[in-house]
Amino acid sequence: MRYIHQDTYCDANGRVIQGGTVTVYLSGSSTLATIYESEDSVTPIAGSTVTTAIDGFYSFWVSDDDYDGDQDFKLVLSKTNYITTTYDNVVIGRFGEYTGTAYPKTEARLISAIASATTPRIILADSVALSAPLSIPSGVSYSALPGAILTTDAVNILTFATGSHLEDNGSQMFSTVAGGVIFQAGTVERVSPAMFGTINDSTLYIAIVAVASSDIPVRVPAGSYDWNEARTVTTSVKILGDGGDKTVFTATAAVDMLTFSGASPLNDIKLEGIKLDGDHVATGGLKIVSANKVHTDQFYSSNMVGYGLWLEGVWDSEFQNLMLMHNGKWVTNRSDGVPPLYIGPDAVSGRNSNSIRFTGHSVIERFYYHGAVIEDSPAVHFIGTKIHGRTHADSQSTDADDIAEAAAHGNTTPGDPDPADLIYNLGSKRMVVANCQLVEALRNGIYLTDSASGSAPNATIADNVFQDVHSYEAATAATFVHFNTGTGTVVGNDFFLVTTLGDTDADESWTVRGSCIRLASGAGNVIVPDNSNYYPASAVRGLYDLRSTHTVSEEKQLYGTGTTNTIFSLFLNEVKRFGMLLNGTLKWYDAAGAADVELSRDGANSLALAAGDQFKSDVVNLRVLTAEPASPANGMMAYADGATWNPGGTGAGFYVYEAGAWAKK
Repeated sequence: MRYIHQDTYCDANGRVIQGGTVTVYLSGSSTLATIYESEDSVTPIAGSTVTTAIDGFYSFWVSDDDYDGDQDFKLVLSKTNYITTTYDNVVIGRFGEYTGTAYPKTEARLISAIASATTPRIILADSVALSAPLSIPSGVSYSALPGAILTTDAVNILTFATGSHLEDNGSQMFSTVAGGVIFQAGTVERVSPAMFGTINDSTLYIAIVAVASSDIPVRVPAGSYDWNEARTVTTSVKILGDGGDKTVFTATAAVDMLTFSGASPLNDIKLEGIKLDGDHVATGGLKIVSANKVHTDQFYSSNMVGYGLWLEGVWDSEFQNLMLMHNGKWVTNRSDGVPPLYIGPDAVSGRNSNSIRFTGHSVIERFYYHGAVIEDSPAVHFIGTKIHGRTHADSQSTDADDIAEAAAHGNTTPGDPDPADLIYNLGSKRMVVANCQLVEALRNGIYLTDSASGSAPNATIADNVFQDVHSYEAATAATFVHFNTGTGTVVGNDFFLVTTLGDTDADESWTVRGSCIRLASGAGNVIVPDNSNYYPASAVRGLYDLRSTHTVSEEKQLYGTGTTNTIFSLFLNEVKRFGMLLNGTLKWYDAAGAADVELSRDGANSLALAAGDQFKSDVVNLRVLTAEPASPANGMMAYADGATWNPGGTGAGFYVYEAGAWAKK
């Protein structure tokens, strides 16, 4: 662009001077400036001199093709017999408008501006390609006009040294490859892939590599972007999006999308507000190998024909508000598929994962294999997580789209769901599942067994809601919690709509306390297999609300055969303890299989023995009541405190309700 300078040559008395000469130099020097006669003339004016007209007027043009924006000029006005006048540091157009700012348009002028001590601010005015490495030094700020792009490569690298600064202009500023631009710590607040062109996996990767030696985060704005290649990051980084449902990368090829794996363990990886969408094509979402202190928040991974999140040798890490949906791949059986979530040892070093926490509103939903596989990885905690295997049931659909999706994930037999577990623990110790929702498993809610290394699992499973567990294999009964091996505690859970519940092998040790169980109606709805060694009587607590009608065979399995009445008495203790009344009929079978005692709920919401049955006990403990029981009925027994409740004024003691009144006994 060219800029005009025009003025009138006058003497000291204000009279115009005709035929005078105006010679133009660079400010503070005797170097002739390059000037032009008009805005579009090609050849510069010889001698950099113009002559004043009859009215003393003169003009000339300068071009930013010749000079940077900080260039000032010197004008020398002269004529024979007149006093020569000099004007220095003249600002022409934009030139010199910003003191200390250079607007280079060539590589040479860019290098010159960087070397100058008087230009702490550089604004690239035209596209330039580097032919040699270049560093922006400490104290210098760099930016570019929109459309002015600096091209670098893996050899001719641009480095922002510590103490320099990048001013982001909000558009593409660089054309480069990974490693072609390097930011040292503190040189920019954040780096966006948009600085390197259209946002996609390539420009994201360039941005990640650019900040590898700093703590600068990579910021990706809301939008939908393509992901075309498998990307492996070898350094720690922070990637920040606008939300798991707002900043979305969608795969276009069958690749493992993003992997973190360095030559040595990585430390402090952060991903927030990012979604990887496999589009039922990609084979994996996010894989992290050998890393410490990984933190994600609102990281979503969906539609992967394979894993959504894969952790090998990861420790002391937290995943908040994680969402894994429509992931996994069924191969042939429960041991060779790919789960949405895998946690296990580093395949190279053998180092176990350890201390992994899933918190917030994390969801693993609608998957095609086990929901989570945890192998030889101690202290994995699911807190408040929802694991929902509904896609297994959906795979029975005859809808063409559902069939195509199931086939992409390995199920090629419509109507034949793939039995799997919500959580599959292989030898992982100190697992905690608390305050979670575990819904619609086609085999087990939680399955625990030894790992290949021989490690036995243990777990605490507390205050969860289990719902809808079904078995689709005749040889395998579905359970909410199945300790195939290992030990653990199951306490305070609610169980709803189960085909089979509470299976544990005879040689394992575990306890169940304060659990609510509701059985679905229909054949096969049992709590435990017909084996008195399963569900040891001393461990059973709080099984109540048996809502459906069961066959004699099912009842035998439910209450055991040929053992003592310990389980039956515990049922009664918990009914009293929790203030619950059984809905239906509870029976105990003797060794011959005959119904020994039958207890049912009558219309008055109290428990009554069936006709002809007897209930025997050495001691009956009654609470001391301070008020008359609601709805007293003949035959009711109670113990009054004799103070706040004093029937007939006869004092504290044991009373029986007879003929419509309380009588002391």
